[in-house]
Amino acid sequence: MFGILLWSILMARNGNKLASGFLFAVLLNFKHIYMYLAPAYFIYLLRSFCLSPSGALLPSRFLSLANAVILVFLVSLGPFLLMGQLPQLLSRLFPFTRGLNHAYWAPNVWALVTAADRVLLKVAQKFGLDGLDINTSGVASTSRGLVGDTVFAVIPNVKPIHTFAVTIAFQTIFLVKLWTVPTYKSFLTALTLCGYASFMFGWHVHEKAILLILVPLSLLAAENNAYFRTFTLASVAGIFSLFPLLFTPAETFVKIAYSLVWAFLVLQPLSKRVYESALIFAC
Repeated sequence: MFGILLWSILMARNGNKLASGFLFAVLLNFKHIYMYLAPAYFIYLLRSFCLSPSGALLPSRFLSLANAVILVFLVSLGPFLLMGQLPQLLSRLFPFTRGLNHAYWAPNVWALVTAADRVLLKVAQKFGLDGLDINTSGVASTSRGLVGDTVFAVIPNVKPIHTFAVTIAFQTIFLVKLWTVPTYKSFLTALTLCGYASFMFGWHVHEKAILLILVPLSLLAAENNAYFRTFTLASVAGIFSLFPLLFTPAETFVKIAYSLVWAFLVLQPLSKRVYESALIFAC
């Protein structure tokens, strides 16, 4: 599915924005986790394809894009709608009862908050701090390696609406810039940051969601040294955070060897490309 994402991004780069929107709609119906990137697509396609440079609506373009997206959703969700299974489908796609943290924690803000709650609980239990109101159900919270609701013992509980509001607030910062400067590079940057904000502040984030950041960021990595350093740090941290998914001793050599091969085949050529680009710019 990452191939479809790259194809969609390349269509946007080549100016075929209708195809880009169509492919992203297909991708979104394959895996709803790509909603993390949807705000950037929505703003970019609306501003650069459906509106003129002066901001006037282009009806023919807007209708063509809307019809393409609606067609994809009708083909995908139509059978569920006809069978009356759409509510059940939505409840499975958005399982808010699964808790704030995934069974295997994604290394994001809520992992730090959950860890802080555990520390505060231990401190309160050891020193008998009467000022802290301890939630007894949070003492045996299912946030540690089990699928279930996350209940904090000391810190106030976080609800889905809280994570949604924080995520949208951070995404709005760079979506405003994308609206004012709807270029391909701004689109790539917004895609990366939308994925990053969703990963850091979203509800029940899967650890594999780090790939939604690395894919668009990889297309920026050759631009300059700042992007390359960011991509290198994010890639190394992201890949290392996925290591526990392969936890048997027999897999240890494979995952380390594969990561080293990837680093040699990807980081080394990118570093060379960035260096050559810097020399050309300097000249």
